[in-house]
Amino acid sequence: MQSKALNGVWPDALGFIGITERYDESIALFNKYYETDVKVLDINKNSAKSSGAYVLSEDELSLIRKMNHQDFALYEYALKRFELHLSFVEQGLPLIRFGELHVAPKDKGMQFNIWGCCYEQEDALAAEILLDDIVVDEVKLADYRPLAAERHIHRDGFVGKAYKYPASFKKGQTVKVREKQTQTILFEDIVY
Repeated sequence: MQSKALNGVWPDALGFIGITERYDESIALFNKYYETDVKVLDINKNSAKSSGAYVLSEDELSLIRKMNHQDFALYEYALKRFELHLSFVEQGLPLIRFGELHVAPKDKGMQFNIWGCCYEQEDALAAEILLDDIVVDEVKLADYRPLAAERHIHRDGFVGKAYKYPASFKKGQTVKVREKQTQTILFEDIVY
């Protein structure tokens, strides 16, 4: 249901990602990031439940996973992003958002198409292109992305970068895109 509610919005473009079972940490992160003082509340709980977890059979779990596979994928993604955002804030680093965009199947392994931004900065993110962990190029994530403009993501939609691998990139080499301020890997690929 949550994946449908997003209706195509890039999950990383959301202002904040919190995790229900890490509610106290989520509120603390929210407060630190937005410089607020939202109080942790202990309400709306099932007081009749004897333990912290519901007990379900393997068949029930399998059916839930099958019927909600997109939500499970979204949850895993959100959990990884929550951990990343938590580490950024704890280190005093800017909170960058980023993701991959569509590349035609025939072009996979020959180019990348990504977006990234930091809502607290007007400048485009700077990134390094690494080939087998050696910096070979530097780019700005400043190409226009219509969906980013339509959804008012940031910088009027100028948050992307499409990059065709030069002929010097050989089959089997690893390509990475590393954001310069946080040293975060935004994208990783193998040249075809």
